[in-house]
Order: sequence, then C-alpha cells, then structure tokens
Amino acid sequence: MGKNEELPWDLFDRCLLPVIFSHAAAVILSTILNSLYISQVSTFTLFLWFVVSSLGAVFFYHNLKVTAAGKTVLITDCTSKIGYAAARQLDDLGFTVFAGFQDKDKGSKSARKLKDESSGRLHTLQLDVTSEKEILAAAAYVKENLPHGTSGLWALVNSSTWAAFGEVEWIPFAVYKEATEVNLLSAIRITQVFLPLIRKTKGKTWFTDEVLLAQARHMWKSMSKEAQAEYGEDYFEQSVRSLETYTKGEEMDLTPVLRSLTDAACRTFPLPRYTSVTRSEKLQAFVADHLPRSVYDIIYT
Repeated sequence: MGKNEELPWDLFDRCLLPVIFSHAAAVILSTILNSLYISQVSTFTLFLWFVVSSLGAVFFYHNLKVTAAGKTVLITDCTSKIGYAAARQLDDLGFTVFAGFQDKDKGSKSARKLKDESSGRLHTLQLDVTSEKEILAAAAYVKENLPHGTSGLWALVNSSTWAAFGEVEWIPFAVYKEATEVNLLSAIRITQVFLPLIRKTKGKTWFTDEVLLAQARHMWKSMSKEAQAEYGEDYFEQSVRSLETYTKGEEMDLTPVLRSLTDAACRTFPLPRYTSVTRSEKLQAFVADHLPRSVYDIIYT
C-alpha cells in the first residue's frame, strides 16, 4: 500500500482551513501594504508564503506520535467485528487493551479466541454498556489492572452500536428505543464513568459506527399492511440486496477502519473525525452531496 493511500482522507479537511485563512490573510495584508505604499508585494506571493508556513506547521504537529508502551485502551464491544479487529491491531502495536464482551460471563468463544491470539497485555472483561452495574465493575477492573506506572486510560473506544436500515415506517419503535439507549445514553454514561481516568493521561474518546441488518425480515413482517402496500416487497428486497455486503463478515474489508483507529491511537494530535473510506467511496460521497440526484443515478446505478 502506497504512502498516499495510508494518509486518511480527512487530513485534507485539516489542511483546508489553513489554505483558506492563508488566502484571506494574503489579500488583507497585500491590500494594506499597497494602500500605504509600504510594499508592492503581490497577493500571490504572500499567499504562497502563508500557505507553505501554515501547512508545514500542520504536517509537523500532525505527524507527532506517541509510544504505545504503557498506554491503555478500552474497547467497549469486541463482540463486533470492528471491535475485535481493533483489539488485535492495538495489541500488536504494543498497547495494553481492555476488551469488553457482552457475553464473556456466558463463556464467549470470541473472548477466549481473542485472549489466545493476543499478548499477555490484553484483558477481556464482561461489559454490557446498557448495564450500570457492569459499567462500574469494568471501571473498577481497569483501575486495578493498569500497567505499572500508568495513571489512567489513554483511549476509550465506544464500539457498541445498535442500528437498523430502512424507511421510517419499516423500523419497529422498539428498535429506535434500543438504538437511543446503546448509541447515545450508554455512550454518554460510559464516557462519564471513565472520564476521570482519561483526564489523567489527557487521553481521548472514539466513537465507531456499524450498520446492522439482522432485523430486515422482522421489520418487513412488523410493518402494517398499508405500509407494505405503499413501499412494495420488491422495493424492500432491492434495499436489502443493496446493503447485503455489510452483512457478510467474510467480505468486509476492515483495513480503512483499522488504519483510522491506528492513526488516532498513535498520533499526539489525532484528527477530530475519521471517515474510513476508499478513494472511490469518497468520490461517490462527494457526488451524492454536491451534484444533482440525476447525475448520481447515471454514474452509480
């Protein structure tokens, strides 16, 4: 993989504002200097000076990295493919990883497999993010098992997600409530509990998103006859097929996601947001956001 492919696409967002401000500063300063007859320097010359200086500073602090030794990371849900893969990746890099599993106390095979495949630095623990008791127990376990000389948590990865696809009428209201509980309220609560540990190391919190389609058939059956007639089963089946690749774990390429997580873990100043996409996906998103729907349909359908 080339160096240009390793750079996260969102790095360009970090560079955008310095370029805009450099242009604005060049125009203002050039106007002032020319108006006062102090200098006849061109706007373009000033812009080049400002943009080279600002981008140089951006790339300098962007590339400052931390050492993984002694750094601890908690991943809330390693039952998910992203959480499991992230735990393996960060452990390989030398981080001390606390991997949460919703079903560890029930003899989770995934938890045992992860423990066997990883170094002695990795800990597995029972953690259901909707359970106050388990959140507090996990916090106590992390405190007791921090590496020697470590005062807190370097990163909290909120990988617990609950979502469903489809039109508003397709999704049972119970799913909306579950999604709010897991994605919002539980994320807030677990961040509250672990924030004192994160503050001690001036660490960070990450949030990941996954799309879960397991409820597709249940949603169709739960819809009213009127809604089924309005949308039609053909439209529903087409929507399911269009997102089918996300449900097939063996076909999912987690490389962009893991690259983003690794980048965030290892940099002193990580990006505020990572969009884990390929070049073609980034271009597709740009077309969808900025061009007419008809153009998007011609290109991608």
